[in-house]
Amino acid sequence: MRVLASSAIAYDEANERRSAHYGRDGHLERYDYDARGYLTDTTIDGVLRARRVNDQAGRVGDYYEYDAGGALKSSSTRYWDNDSLLMQEHDNQANTGTITYRLNDGTVDFTETYGEATTVKTSYDYVWFDGAKQTQIMVQASNQSVKNWAPGFSRYVYDEQGRIKLAYDQAGNRGFAYPDASLERERSGEFFIKRSAEAAVGHAHIHIHGRRQDRIANTARTEGRIHEYRPPVKDLRQVRSRCGGSRGS
Repeated sequence: MRVLASSAIAYDEANERRSAHYGRDGHLERYDYDARGYLTDTTIDGVLRARRVNDQAGRVGDYYEYDAGGALKSSSTRYWDNDSLLMQEHDNQANTGTITYRLNDGTVDFTETYGEATTVKTSYDYVWFDGAKQTQIMVQASNQSVKNWAPGFSRYVYDEQGRIKLAYDQAGNRGFAYPDASLERERSGEFFIKRSAEAAVGHAHIHIHGRRQDRIANTARTEGRIHEYRPPVKDLRQVRSRCGGSRGS
């Protein structure tokens, strides 16, 4: 047993937490596991508060939550593919959920909700470096009572090494720009970024050799102004980058 800040935590021989007694309010939590060592039941002061039903791979299939009186609060079921990637999550009480459709490489093609008047389909595009990175997210809501519901777009741009350069919310006309190391030498040794007039709000992060040096935020009150950052070392160069002015690719 370990005593931590007036709390007592007890473990079994397999180093699984079996109980936790908290001194701040005196409540006692107990934990049960299945034969393979996966958590199943959690009780608080003798009342079952959560139950997990695990499959042979240890993935949670059915999950239940209960209130302090022991009444069921929520119940959900998850479905997995052979690679342990989530395929569907279903709310058993509301009869709603989300289905995930994947490409052959395992990346998410799109997700789609069901069971409600308004459904939402979220689609993803990617570019590959060492792994897949999202280049676009499109969210399309639909409802029979709403005609021509316009989708929402977020776009992402990366440099040659796969580091994020720009994230842009097309509908909100705002973005986050991350200047890279395409630099020009200046006599002053200062860095500055001038706000683009194309965006309502922008943020910039200065990175030198892959390390973040500073963050600059532009708002409507600072339009057209130049923000200066004096680096702590002498031999640095000047970065100029538009902040939130591009819509990606």
